[in-house]
Amino acid sequence: MSRKHGILIVDDSAFMRKVITEIVSGSGRYEVVDTARDGMEALESLKRHNGAIDVVTLDINMPRMDGLSCLREIMKQKPTRVVMVSSLTSEGAQETIQALEDGAVDFICKPGGSISIEFKGIGPQFLQVLDQAMASRIPTPNTRSRTIVVNHRVERATASHMGGGPRKLVAIASSTGGPKALAQFLPAIPADIGAAMVVVQHMPAKFTALLAERLNEICKIRVKEAADGDRLSAGLCLVAPGGRHMEVSRDGIVKLNDSPAIGGLRPCADLTFRTMAPMAGRRAVGVVLTGMGKDGTEGCNAFKKNGCRILAESQETALIYGMPRNVIETRIADAAYPIHELPQAVVDAVDAI
Repeated sequence: MSRKHGILIVDDSAFMRKVITEIVSGSGRYEVVDTARDGMEALESLKRHNGAIDVVTLDINMPRMDGLSCLREIMKQKPTRVVMVSSLTSEGAQETIQALEDGAVDFICKPGGSISIEFKGIGPQFLQVLDQAMASRIPTPNTRSRTIVVNHRVERATASHMGGGPRKLVAIASSTGGPKALAQFLPAIPADIGAAMVVVQHMPAKFTALLAERLNEICKIRVKEAADGDRLSAGLCLVAPGGRHMEVSRDGIVKLNDSPAIGGLRPCADLTFRTMAPMAGRRAVGVVLTGMGKDGTEGCNAFKKNGCRILAESQETALIYGMPRNVIETRIADAAYPIHELPQAVVDAVDAI
């Protein structure tokens, strides 16, 4: 019989440690190896229980050493799967976006505040996040500084559009591990790519707006969260808003809706890509990055039927290989690349359109 997966719970609230312990212990597949009140205790526990801890659940706001500082030390000293336990405040969301860039696998929001009496009610969702974390590879130290050379000009783009919608499109699907992958991939896309871009990243409302803001700060192209009525434009990357579906009309206009989740997902990349395919014709490039499940495969198939090129992140760098593996194994993907090689592959594919 295989051992249960070991969890280290890090939270300065004794109440939250107790609630999370009860959820984990009642799962039947996880056990609490230790708990810690702050980042310093967490680092000591990881050393003391060497090899027994599979996932760390990490609060953000703690005394002595906060969650972000602890996460960075974990990635330096002993990379381990980390799930952030975040508040729903704007500050908490910003810190969570930073944590995902710094190596956290995923996050879960505390409903109702930092000491959440409602947390037990999201126990099944929390265990699902732990399951996804265990399905991921152990993260590698941050590689955002890795040099990527793309053979295009690098000045900042000015978004523009052509009548009837942009002539070239890049559609990107990503999920767990996506924020870090996007922070490596999109900044290497040159300002003169000459294509409109769309990202469907599985995240809750509020987080996608902050993700878009963060990406806009570090990218040469312009990045923003999509709003109803936005037009796809060359040099502009629109991020589908969390909690809403995004469709695109034949003339390149964004239409948001609150229709039911598809396969538990809203936004859903398959839906967005399917609506883009008639407008795109042969002029699109589909890209599938890290994530659990198979969202993006059906949508990319709609592009593929038009003769579009489909690219995927390779197993070498994908935090969770589910989404890219599915588009590869169904033979919809034309090629797979590690994340640091994807920008040039996308640029080459756009140039060939």
